[in-house]
Amino acid sequence: MYMTKSAFLKNKSASTKASYERSLKEFAEVNEIPDLETYIKGLQKDPEGVDIFFKHLTKYAEFINVPRTVKDKKGKIIKTIPWQENTISSRLTGIRSYAAINNLHIPKEFYNTLFDKKDYANDDYEGKPFSVDQARAVYAALSPLMKPLYITLYTSGMRVGEALKIKWKDDVHLDETPARIVLPAGITKTNKKRTVFISQEAAIVLREWIENLPKYRRMATKKSAGAKKIFGEVKPRSNELLFPMASTNFRHALNAATKELGFNNGGRRELKVHSLRKSFRQIVGTDAKQIDLAENLMGHQSELGKAYATIPEEKLPGLYLKIEPYLMLTDAGKTAVKIHDDEVSQLRAELASAMKKVALISEIYDKLTTGKYPDLNLKLNKGDIPELESSL
Repeated sequence: MYMTKSAFLKNKSASTKASYERSLKEFAEVNEIPDLETYIKGLQKDPEGVDIFFKHLTKYAEFINVPRTVKDKKGKIIKTIPWQENTISSRLTGIRSYAAINNLHIPKEFYNTLFDKKDYANDDYEGKPFSVDQARAVYAALSPLMKPLYITLYTSGMRVGEALKIKWKDDVHLDETPARIVLPAGITKTNKKRTVFISQEAAIVLREWIENLPKYRRMATKKSAGAKKIFGEVKPRSNELLFPMASTNFRHALNAATKELGFNNGGRRELKVHSLRKSFRQIVGTDAKQIDLAENLMGHQSELGKAYATIPEEKLPGLYLKIEPYLMLTDAGKTAVKIHDDEVSQLRAELASAMKKVALISEIYDKLTTGKYPDLNLKLNKGDIPELESSL
């Protein structure tokens, strides 16, 4: 059985599709393969097919581990640029996934040897989860302009690429409990619509952030010295975006904070942007013992040996509220949430009291207008309720 390249790429997001297409094209060029689909079909029939494929994948891994060179107009090399860690991983993952779906499976222990010379030689290449104390310390160290995105990622389990495409008017619902963010199909990695939630603490931060968005957008558009430092050399962002900034700038801010706090383990960066997503999974899945909830909210798809229960969408808000206390980043946030909860409780009590009064007024009005008390000799019209209410 064979799956074509177009079928393999069909349901991928735009960014993933572009990355995988490029990696498959480069893989074929590096190994001088005229037609990739014919090549895969041939390997399927060859008893040594997996070994041949791994040999070619190793050659491609060596190719992308060599820094790229930049030349001037005369052909002289002026600098070299190493490949980014996530780029190397994405390229190799695309090729491996395409082969695997066509029954050319490379064992993980062999696949990991392709990364031996890199820090990301194992599952830690995307970073380790923050401990609670580390997460709080980094949040405190970040600038006010980076805190909203940080707390949003930490309490929702979103990917940073998804968060940077959120539209604050259409996708963000801070008036709900818990606050809800809808990720349209076009911005998720799985290309499927997904609902995530953020803590009340995060909602409080986002309300203030949204109030100041016009100022931040003006800074990004004008590209002042301060804006360049915060938003980077980017094109003016849409007025609809919740976070009008570049991912690289958030990454640099996070790296600077972890380094300043001494969380870099002798120079190796273990706490990265993806660590926030891993932290969410650990907190919700391990600490709160809600692994299915974590996988649903993070948008993970079931894999071989990892079957996750699909939770009905109407049950997600209630389940999130139960794990929300595990996601608090500040004592002030806990206090603010407590005040919010107390205010809600008070409003509910006042509403219940008001409803009782309305019921009493309605009952008296019915009795008086239906003639159950003829001796009172009262003639009430429908417009007399205000006078009746004021007399109670």
